[in-house]
Amino acid sequence: MTCAVKNGRCAPSIAAASLDDLQKPENKTPRYRELEKEFNRLIAEQREILVKNEFDRIYSGAGGSGMNAFTSEDMTAYFVNVPANKLELWMWMESERMLHPVFREFYAERDVVFEERRMRTESTPLGKFEEEFSALFWESSPYAWPTLGWPSDIPAISKAQADEFYGIYYSPQNITLILVGDFDPSQAESQARKYFERIPRGAKTPPDVGTLEVKQVAEKRMNAEAETNPQVDILWHTVPFRHRDSYALDILSEILATRTGRLYKGLVLGSGVATETYAQQSSMKWEGFFNAGGEAKEGHKPEEVERGIYDNLEKLKTEIVPPEELQKVKNNFAAAEYRKLSSNYPILMHLIRNDGEGDWREINEAGPKIQAVTAADVQGVAKPVFHEGKPGRGHLHAQVRHGQAQTTVEEKP
Repeated sequence: MTCAVKNGRCAPSIAAASLDDLQKPENKTPRYRELEKEFNRLIAEQREILVKNEFDRIYSGAGGSGMNAFTSEDMTAYFVNVPANKLELWMWMESERMLHPVFREFYAERDVVFEERRMRTESTPLGKFEEEFSALFWESSPYAWPTLGWPSDIPAISKAQADEFYGIYYSPQNITLILVGDFDPSQAESQARKYFERIPRGAKTPPDVGTLEVKQVAEKRMNAEAETNPQVDILWHTVPFRHRDSYALDILSEILATRTGRLYKGLVLGSGVATETYAQQSSMKWEGFFNAGGEAKEGHKPEEVERGIYDNLEKLKTEIVPPEELQKVKNNFAAAEYRKLSSNYPILMHLIRNDGEGDWREINEAGPKIQAVTAADVQGVAKPVFHEGKPGRGHLHAQVRHGQAQTTVEEKP
């Protein structure tokens, strides 16, 4: 940055003040470029002596497969399939990388995350808008932060910061081991104690979220250009994981969603204003939201899809769901739960997500709670949640058109 000294103060020059993006190559100072060149040279030297994918090769050589991981707003999960007679190998491998962690490719992996962000967010028609949309919807909650980080976060994080984060959140008191498959429970428990109890407890206990979502009392709108078909998304703040109302909202979303749901029947097969519709209740660990939306058919406007969604929600607020429709939805949930038992992988993913959101026991307890939802319960959650066009109530609306996107947010009192 350059400046001119005026009255003893440094005033930014026009050139410095006009920089629109500090990360652009043309905005880097000569000294920065010199340091960057040296940094890249050191990274290249490091890569020459690294043994690539050694962890994966050990698993593969022992018959393992499918080693992968994912990170969401509430959890990070690592998983792999191994033969039953290699369970102890898994115990040793996973406990060793927790006991003696080595970030061998920290800077290379940081670049991988940046590339993933470019691919998933910046290079897709709606990626950047969905990210901004989320930051608009979550006004104070940490859910406003992108899981991959903002563009300036990724190159800025240091090895020391990563070590500190790892020490807090990857400590034994914040980790759950999940085994699914053909194994002897008593033997597995004995091996788990042998390998994982040797890992010392972390010095710091991971903190709970301290800032929850505030009451939003003003309407907001977002406008953006997108190369996409006309689309409407409406979000409402709802309830978190295991809240008693979440099960009725799950039922309500199924009444609206799928090819046999009210939105598809009414807006695609009926009025013909949409080509696709959807609805979903998402209950995360600390907060929840309900999403309903659809894509406008050629010759129709997003406002027509929006109007159709509101009309269907109004019926749910004023009319009791017929018994046969309610039972159909409950049958769909029961069938989906049964299908998850078809192989180990869906059971594993179900356990991971339930434990990460708050309690693995939900895999057994959610089904009966869903089946116990009544038509009155559905109407009971529809009335306070779904409001239209009134500041201070509780709805977030975004519509993406051929060249324009609009967003409105309100919060229930």
